[in-house]
Amino acid sequence: MAFKVIRNVIVTQKGKLMQKMKRTDMSSQLGFMSDVKKEIEIITSYLQMMEIYRKQEIRVIIEVTNLDKCLPDRVVEVLHAVDILLSNPDAPFICILAVDPGIIVECAEKSDLLKGMANNGYLFLNRIITLLFSIPQMSHHTKAKHLDNIIGDQAKSPENNENYEIKNQEQEVIDSRNPENAINKALQSVKSKECEFINDNVINMRRIVNTIGITIRLMIKDAEWKKIQFKVLKWVIMGAQWPCSLSWILQCIEDEQQSAKELHKAYLEKRLWDIYEMSLEALHANRKSLKQLLELDGDPDIFSKLLKDSKFTVKDANILRKFTVNLDPTIQRKIELLQGSFNFLRFKKDKIVSRLALLEMDTDAVCKAIGKLNIQKKKLKKYISMIEKHTLNGKALLYTDNKEIRRALGMTLGDWVTFRAAFLSLPTPTFLL
Repeated sequence: MAFKVIRNVIVTQKGKLMQKMKRTDMSSQLGFMSDVKKEIEIITSYLQMMEIYRKQEIRVIIEVTNLDKCLPDRVVEVLHAVDILLSNPDAPFICILAVDPGIIVECAEKSDLLKGMANNGYLFLNRIITLLFSIPQMSHHTKAKHLDNIIGDQAKSPENNENYEIKNQEQEVIDSRNPENAINKALQSVKSKECEFINDNVINMRRIVNTIGITIRLMIKDAEWKKIQFKVLKWVIMGAQWPCSLSWILQCIEDEQQSAKELHKAYLEKRLWDIYEMSLEALHANRKSLKQLLELDGDPDIFSKLLKDSKFTVKDANILRKFTVNLDPTIQRKIELLQGSFNFLRFKKDKIVSRLALLEMDTDAVCKAIGKLNIQKKKLKKYISMIEKHTLNGKALLYTDNKEIRRALGMTLGDWVTFRAAFLSLPTPTFLL
């Protein structure tokens, strides 16, 4: 034992492991994990000798973080290494694994290294982790403390933060022309008023704080700054935590403004909450196609509350979207393609039923609209009877999957193409099926 310890003090195990790791063929050999286990046994023996010398127990604490940023195969390799460390009951290792279980489980299930084992990533994780601790949801006070640390304003107490509010609206408008004053007031509002709308992710908190400063500096010279300055903060929070829902609303506004010949003042004063509420059925109908984008959003109930309280209008959205730097435009582009707003058949205005007109159609109106299509009379009667049988009104056509509509009507491929060309607002995830 003493000879092994002296030899391994001279020839470090780290150096030996690094040499083996650098060999291109080593990682593919079946004995690699066996070699790692032997090295762990040597380190364990060394630590046991140190315990005798120091007359006290020695424990090595290994902290594994940021594993959820690695590739799936690398995640499984690290978990296997942790399993080897803990396989020996006498090993003096305490491994702390700080990860997001949802991401780790998905990586484990996708990894090729787990083929032949159980497909349930949670079971795999439970076999490795012996003691599970889940961090509870942050309280309002904890969030404020984290935000205070991020902002760098630790000198002020929470009582001062609550009293650091707007005393006079006119005075704030004058002071807000100074970017630093406007940014400071916005950050103080984040810690006191808007804290409840921010989730527990510290990285997201830092992102929101940084975005507030950039957005205010971009907007402060705009002519509409005085009217919109009190809503900038909530807009930044929505863009950071609900990118899919906010992009969906912006796309609905864009489609309506593109289809209208001229914008009425009443529409510009329409609230975003009303638009969101009206389009919830369409959003629900397309939830499968938007699954990956909807996973980016936070709690929908909090979003609804924020959207109601903020009282954003279409006019506000048109102003703010020009200065929105924390909302990925490709998200709206995917929603745009899903809704088919760039379909070339839209230019045939005499044969197109708009989305708004389709929503207002009852079953008789749908039958009359189909009667104008270039379809054989014999087949047309059959289709009209099927529409009446299934009570297919405008909402049903708009929110139902293409497969179900075609199956219900029993249309041939040619007639189905003609039907879809006329009703462009039909869902577009599946094509001609």
